[in-house]
Amino acid sequence: MTGAWLRDSGNNNSNTRQRVWVFMDSNQVGHFLRYESDVKLREDAYTLKSLPFRCTGTGHVIYKGHLYCNLYNSTTIIRYDIDANVTKTQVELTGAGFGTYPYSIGAMTDIDFAVDEKGLWVIYATQANSGKIVISKVDEETLKLQKTWLTDYTKRLAGNAFMINGILYAISPHEVFSRIYIAYIFDTEAGQGRKLEPQELPLQDKVDGNEAMSIVMLDYNHLERTLYAWVLRGWDGHLVRYHISCVKSPV
Repeated sequence: MTGAWLRDSGNNNSNTRQRVWVFMDSNQVGHFLRYESDVKLREDAYTLKSLPFRCTGTGHVIYKGHLYCNLYNSTTIIRYDIDANVTKTQVELTGAGFGTYPYSIGAMTDIDFAVDEKGLWVIYATQANSGKIVISKVDEETLKLQKTWLTDYTKRLAGNAFMINGILYAISPHEVFSRIYIAYIFDTEAGQGRKLEPQELPLQDKVDGNEAMSIVMLDYNHLERTLYAWVLRGWDGHLVRYHISCVKSPV
């Protein structure tokens, strides 16, 4: 089963910042599970919350108490207040593809939100940019695109992607029994990107015995300096964290 899991990386409330949110499936996502802590996650003790709409893909984020996601069967993006149960903002992501420019894993991953130290981003691709990755900085309230960068890396060649401090990291494409590594980086401050060799920034070996492994969701939490991943082993979904350290290096 595919899905997504995460914490609210904009939550500074010590009473609620340990909450874990889990979204099941990647097609029509109409509800999510809220766990109060990692302990409750291990115990599978959750609160089920239904949505008044359907999200799609695995690129959802929760930021400052709001869910950001791609509305099912559209290129519309949504900002939803979780506590108030109200859709605050809903806009069309102009030029974005739907069902045309997913990551290599598929799973309706055309539109992918990300949060880092600099705020909210959306990662997608457009026909105008020949299906290559487009990165836009997003106003967290209005969902207006504040600035957009066009990369030279085809989105279907990326297994998934995330942002750290304004830099896009795209992982290697989904290939059975191959190593997972950072295949491309793009620095929005410098406006430059480059491809990487497998040995430069490996994420992990994909092979575990004879079992294939795929990453269908990947998001960075800057408060924890942790990557949250939804990993498929066979048909089983696994919730995985990668603890990382960042060293400044020019693109």
